[in-house]
Amino acid sequence: METHAGGTDLPKPVLTRLWTDLYCWIHQPWAPTSPRAEMDAIFADITDSMNLPASRIAIRGDRPVAAAFVVPHHIGLLVIAETATPDEPDGRQLVAGLLGHTLSRIDTDQATIDGHLTDPHLWPVAATIPHRLGRTLLLVQAPP
Repeated sequence: METHAGGTDLPKPVLTRLWTDLYCWIHQPWAPTSPRAEMDAIFADITDSMNLPASRIAIRGDRPVAAAFVVPHHIGLLVIAETATPDEPDGRQLVAGLLGHTLSRIDTDQATIDGHLTDPHLWPVAATIPHRLGRTLLLVQAPP
């Protein structure tokens, strides 16, 4: 069974590691990232750009296993939600719970769910949200 914590309840290095874990595995199949040490350096201050009080983290035992990060952006609030690993048990349920909790506590008129069609947990959950408004942006990577 997991528990949920707010972004301000965990140390910033734990949140940074979770963000980097999530980012690296999500992008690996179609836009591989730099080596992990470089990604750790790139994202060293990532939590400074987040709305930590609005962000939620799922924890199993002593390990963060999923997150819904809220990031202020010029278009409003980005909500980035996924699991720490691609094979996290009950990943969709984890993401659904965090996403629902987060969206219920922010101004959804200003919120954009930031994800990819290839996200195995977020995309199926986001596809069930009724009355989605706005545009979907699809990025296509062209071969060099």
